[in-house]
Parts: sequence; C-alpha cells; structure tokens
Amino acid sequence: MKDIENQIFAYLDGELSESERETFEKEVEKDTVLKQELAQMQLLRQKMSAIPVPKFDEQKVKANFYAMLENESAKLSTQTTAGAGLNALLARLGLSFGQLAVGFVLLLVGAGAGYFFSPSKNYDKQMTQLSSEMQSMKEMMMLTLLEQKSPSERLKAVSLTSELEDVNDKVINALLQTLDNDENMNVRLAAVEALYNFRENPKAREGLIKSVSKQESPLLQLALVEVIIALQDKKNLPILQELIKKENLNESVKTKAENGIESLQL
Repeated sequence: MKDIENQIFAYLDGELSESERETFEKEVEKDTVLKQELAQMQLLRQKMSAIPVPKFDEQKVKANFYAMLENESAKLSTQTTAGAGLNALLARLGLSFGQLAVGFVLLLVGAGAGYFFSPSKNYDKQMTQLSSEMQSMKEMMMLTLLEQKSPSERLKAVSLTSELEDVNDKVINALLQTLDNDENMNVRLAAVEALYNFRENPKAREGLIKSVSKQESPLLQLALVEVIIALQDKKNLPILQELIKKENLNESVKTKAENGIESLQL
C-alpha cells in the first residue's frame, strides 16, 4: 500500500520521468485498485485546495507589536521625552536594536504559526466533512473489492478496514459474510484478524464467536479458538465445550479448545 501511495504522489507531483510516467499510466489502466487509489488521491487534493487558508495579516501584527512597545515604553520612561522613550526602554531591558529586530522576527513567526495552527471553526468543519467523505470512499472501495473474483483483490479489501477510523454494520456484516463464505482460505483468515481488531464492536465480537461452530477447516477453527481464548470471557465456555464434542474434530483444534476451557475456568 505504501509503495502504491509513493507512486501516486510522485505521479501527481510531476516527479516521474516521461518513461516512468508512461509505465505508471499503463499500470493504472491494468490495475483496478491503483486506478481507484489515484482517483481517490486526486479528489482529496481537489478538496484540500478548495479549503481557504487563513490569511496572516502581517501589518496588523506589526501595528499591535508597536502599540505594545510604545505602551511599555510609556510606563517605564515617564521622565524621558517621547523621542527617547524607545531608547530608554531598550536600555532598561538591556537590548540592542539588532536584538529587538530578531525578537520581532520571532514574534512574527510565532504569530503566523498561531494563525495556521489555530484553525477557525469553519476550517474545522470542512476538515471533519472531508474526513467523513474519505471514510465513505474507503468503505465503498472495500465493499466493491470484496465482490471481485480475484482472491488478491478481496484480500486488499479486507486490509482496507485497517484504515477505517470507525466501522458501521455494513462493514462488519461484509467481513462476517467473508469469514463464513469466501472460497479462499487466506481471505477468510484475514477476515478473522480484521474482525478481531473490531472486537469492541458487539456485532463483530458475537459474529467471531458464533462462526467457530460453522467452520470445517482446522485452520479457521484454530484461529477462532485463539480469538475466543484471547477474549477471556467465561460466557464463551459453552462454545468451546460444544466444539470438542464435534465428530472428526482435528486433534490440534481439540487440544487447543481444551486448553482454552481450562484457562477460562481459572
């Protein structure tokens, strides 16, 4: 995923040579995922460029600075003339004009940083909306890839869930459907891991636990038994107790389940 992102950034920033650009564009035409990633990044850049950047008003900052300086000068130099006020203040503070200039530059930099790192409510709202739209796009891409014939595409779909900040029932249901019905073992094992990452979600948690009774593959049974043990919930004891009664159960799975029962009973 990181390599794909680097390629896309280099392409959009015009950092590729002509031959590299032609090769990349050919890859885009052949690779559905790469094409979707490129379109997603182009859309993100368009949205980012449409967000207004808060303007740094240098003249206003300068005026405020000089007003403050004159105010302090008046306080500390009441016995001097107005023309000597600034010099008296500098002498009192032990500063030269050069030092003051450096301080002024630092003040301007600090003020500018304040502008840019303290965004307005409107800016926050736009960024929140942008984040929500990106979330929706990733969900849509994930659900679309899960329907592809290629197992590698479906694996990419499952891995996309790690980039989702939050998941809804549609995503959880799609992962549970994949876990129980996908034809490829690697895809189903990836779905176990993805769902375990969302174990705080009650639907994902319950689906993982119930799935162990539906599986025939020893690999999947072992993976799900590991999940049940890791959850450390005594309510799941009956699930493991039922599993070890299953006819023709793989010995490794049976041993792991029995160990799990012991650990949950402690």
